Amino acid sequence: MKRFIGLQLPLIVFAILSPIHRLIAQDQPVVFVHGLASNETAWSTVAGRLAATLKIRALTPRLSSTAYYETQSSQLVSTLNTSGFGSNTIAVGHSNGGVVSRYTARSRAFRGVVTMGSPNSGAPLVNSAPYVVAYGGILLSNVFYLSDMIYTRYGPDWRWLGAVLDGAMMLGASLGNDLEYNVLVSLGIAGGTVLGEMLPGSTFLTALSSAALQTPSKIAIGITATNYYYAGPWRAFMSLSAADNIAAGIGAAAGTLIAYAQQLTMESDPGNFDDYMARQALSNQMNYVVALLFGIDRNWCQWVSGGNACQPSDDVVPLLSQGYPGATQFNFFGPGHTQEIGASESTVGGILRGTYGVQTR
Repeated sequence: MKRFIGLQLPLIVFAILSPIHRLIAQDQPVVFVHGLASNETAWSTVAGRLAATLKIRALTPRLSSTAYYETQSSQLVSTLNTSGFGSNTIAVGHSNGGVVSRYTARSRAFRGVVTMGSPNSGAPLVNSAPYVVAYGGILLSNVFYLSDMIYTRYGPDWRWLGAVLDGAMMLGASLGNDLEYNVLVSLGIAGGTVLGEMLPGSTFLTALSSAALQTPSKIAIGITATNYYYAGPWRAFMSLSAADNIAAGIGAAAGTLIAYAQQLTMESDPGNFDDYMARQALSNQMNYVVALLFGIDRNWCQWVSGGNACQPSDDVVPLLSQGYPGATQFNFFGPGHTQEIGASESTVGGILRGTYGVQTR
C-alpha cells in the first residue's frame, strides 16, 4: 500500500514496515549512482555522512551522464570491479542513476537496488522540451514588445510609470530567458544520447520493465515536490523557500501588470480615438503578458506530467513514473528533483538499517 509520509522519516518506521535482516558484521558495500547532468560529487556529502554513522563502505562512481544507459552501466560495472564491490553490494541510484542500476542488475547480482526520483517509466518532459523553449521565447518577446509599446508612447522617461512596473517586466524577461535558454540545460534535457531512451514507452524502458533483475530486493523512493504546481521549473532545482519566492514574484509581477492595465483602461478617453486605441492596445498587451506569466505553472506541470492534466511530480519526473515492476515503493513529499539527494540522508539511512540490517557505528 502506498502512502505519503514526511521526508525525514524516523528510522524505526522502516524497521516496522520492512523485514528485519540479520545484522552484518562487516561494512556493507553501497554504491551511490548519480543521474543526468550530474557527477560523483552529487552523492559525496550524503554518502560520507552515512558512512560516518552506519557500517557501510560507500562508492560514488563518475558516469557519462548523457550517454546511453548501456554505456553508463558498463562504466558502473567497471568501477565496481576495480573497487572490489561484489554481489552483496546495494545500489542506490538517483534519477537516471536508478535506471542505470536496474539495467546493471540484469546481468550483475546486487543485494538490493534502491531508486529515488528515477524516470523508471520515462520522463515526458523530454518530449516536451521544444514547447518549453518556444514558450520561453514567446514570453521574452512579448515582454520586449510591451516595453517597446510603452517607450513609443511615453518616450525615454516612461519609467515614471513606476519602478514596480519596471521590476515586473524585468522579472518577466528573466523568466522567459530562463525558459528559452537555461532551464533545460540545467536539468540536462538539452542533448545527449540517453534522452531517446528516457522517453515513455521507449524500446529500452519497455525491455527493462519486463527483464528479470538479479537482486532479491527492489525499492523505489517516489518523491513529490512540496507545492509542485507552483514556481514552474524553478522548483526543480531550487530550495523550497527560493521556489516559493519565485512563485510569489510571478504573482506580484502579474498583479502589477493587471493594475496598470486597468488604470490605462479607466483613464482612456473614448472621445479621443487615437488615445483610446493606444491605451487599449497597451492594456491588452499587458494582460497577454499576465496570461503568459500565469501559464508557466500550468504548462510546466502538464509538460512534466505528459498530458493535459497536472499530476504529482518532483517537477521533473511524474510520481507515477518513479515506480517499477516488483519494487516496494515509499512515497514522500520533499524538495524538487535536483535537491532530492541533499534531503535523502535520513530516508536512505532508514532503508539501509531497516531493510538491509546495516548497523550503526
